Amino acid sequence: MIPRRIWEVIALKEVLLIDCCIRRESSRTRRLAQAFVNALDPARFHVTVLDPEAEGLRPLTGVFFQAREELLARGELDHPRFRYARQLAQADLVVFAAPFWDLSFPAILKIYIENVCVEGITFACDEEGLHGSCKASRMVFLTTRGAVYGGSPLEQGSRYLEAMARFFGIPAYSCIAADGMDLGDPASPDRLYSLTAANAGQVVGSQFIAGSQKYTLSDQVLVYEHRDGRYYLSSLARAEESGGSITAWYDKAESAGGRIRVLIIK
Repeated sequence: MIPRRIWEVIALKEVLLIDCCIRRESSRTRRLAQAFVNALDPARFHVTVLDPEAEGLRPLTGVFFQAREELLARGELDHPRFRYARQLAQADLVVFAAPFWDLSFPAILKIYIENVCVEGITFACDEEGLHGSCKASRMVFLTTRGAVYGGSPLEQGSRYLEAMARFFGIPAYSCIAADGMDLGDPASPDRLYSLTAANAGQVVGSQFIAGSQKYTLSDQVLVYEHRDGRYYLSSLARAEESGGSITAWYDKAESAGGRIRVLIIK
C-alpha cells in the first residue's frame, strides 16, 4: 500500500512521472507507479507521464553532444532541445519509476538525467558553487527489486537519485520500494519461488559446496541468519565462518550460468 503521508504534507499541482520501466506492460514497477498515480486526488494533481525511451532521448555523445554545447554557449535555453529540462524545472512533484537493474536502474534513466542537467534551467553556478533551480518540493523514486536490498550498500539507484534531488534543489526525497518480489514470504526467506533449493553445504571462497556439487555465488548473494524463529540479514563473512547448517537457492543450472542468490544460516 502506498503511504499517503508522502503527498498529504505538501500541496502539489503538477506531477511529472518519468517512466523508465523497460519491461513495458509486464513491468511490476509500472504497476507500482499506476497505484501511486491512482492514489493521487485528480482534483488536486495533474499528472504528466514522460517515457524517455518513447521520446527518443539519446546519450550525450558525438555530434548530438556538440550541438548541445553550441546551443548552451549561445545561451539558447529556449531551444526545443531543452524542453525536457524546462518541464522538470516547472514540476511541483517529480516521480521516477524504474526497476532495480544492475545495482541501480536502467540506462535510459541516466540518459534522461544527462539531458535535463542544463545550467540556467535546472541548476545554476556562481562564485558560491552549484544551486538547484527546480520548483519541486519533493522527488519520489518508485522501484521494485527481486530480492531485499533496502539499506544494502549494493543498492545504488536510490542513493544516486537522492543526490540528484539535492543537485536540482529539491529539498525532500522519498523512495518507495517493493523489495523481495522474487522471494516467497518476506518473513520466511526459506519459502522461495523462482529459485531452486540446493542441498545443505558450506561456503568456500566464491563457491557453495553441497556434497559433490559446486555452485558459484552471485556477487549480490543475500545472506540470512535464522535465530529464535526469525530471519535476519547477515553477511557472506558470517556464512564462511559459521559452523551451522547452510542452505542455498540458485536461479538456474550452473552449466547455464546460474548463481547462488540466497544463503540461509541455521
